[in-house]
Amino acid sequence: MQILGESVFLPLVPIQDTVHLANKLRNPLIDRSLLLGKFQVSLAPLAAVLSSRTTSAQVEAQTGLRVRDLQPDRMDFRAAQRLFSLGTIKYVESMQLTGLAIYLSLARDAFTAFLEPGLHPYTRIERIYYAYYFTEGWLLDLKRRPLAGAPVRELFITQNAYRSLRLNADALLAYSWCYAAFPQFRRTTPFSPELLGSQACEEGFRDARGDSHGNVNFDFVEFLHSLNRANAEQIIKAIQLRNGMQFPARNHKAWSFERRPSQPYYFPNDATAEGLLQHVFKARDRAIATLRQCDIVYTERLPTPTDDDLDIDLTTELQLLQPRNSEVRNKCGG
Repeated sequence: MQILGESVFLPLVPIQDTVHLANKLRNPLIDRSLLLGKFQVSLAPLAAVLSSRTTSAQVEAQTGLRVRDLQPDRMDFRAAQRLFSLGTIKYVESMQLTGLAIYLSLARDAFTAFLEPGLHPYTRIERIYYAYYFTEGWLLDLKRRPLAGAPVRELFITQNAYRSLRLNADALLAYSWCYAAFPQFRRTTPFSPELLGSQACEEGFRDARGDSHGNVNFDFVEFLHSLNRANAEQIIKAIQLRNGMQFPARNHKAWSFERRPSQPYYFPNDATAEGLLQHVFKARDRAIATLRQCDIVYTERLPTPTDDDLDIDLTTELQLLQPRNSEVRNKCGG
């Protein structure tokens, strides 16, 4: 898109909504116990102290967790937020529930990689790839471990959650790589992983509908025109103010991170494409080290984003995302 002479990059990022992913990582623990190497991962010990009259108040004060948070409600993101909080993880570690603490930390990394504002792209990449590589090693171990007839699906997270971790990891790397490789996009295009998901999209749809001049029966093309107008307004403001993209604070299902009234979305100048890959490797090494705590040792070489067998070749295919001189100039709303 060309606006006021600027090439504007509008990335499309195919991810599993991170709010829903958090719920998908919570729900298996609600239903059953998981087998993580030498550890049986279960919420039963935590449920016991939360159900006790003598300890429930103390646990809730330390963690914010409530006994109903461990009961079936598959769409309760606030319950997932409290279960995967740093306070809960610390309390579980004090109970010497190592396997459960490892799992809760993994789940927290998986969605805070997107939802936590202010994180450096390297930290985001390391968190989501750690979650992916850890579950990859966990699944490989279950497939080769004698399970006494128990199916792997009963001892592991759902296939949907597992595949979502891989999808989100690769999508976030591709998204970040574009900003690192093409600095011209940084000034007029927000780097905003926390806005990638259904909640932000729902708000965007409401904004576009409000710009439809009372026509509630608009078609898809008209909806895209409304989005173009909304994008153009934000981009023009950014170009004129020369101070980067600014968005108002959003509720995000009452996410507990402290936010300023207006949150800037900059891609830092010190982040490079090579640095992103280095932190993928760092995440892989961290995952291997944590798996060893569970008595899971790799004999295979883990895949990395530079391997030939990946679905996307980051060194070549992402070059196609750079705007061409012959690109079509879309008129806002036209």
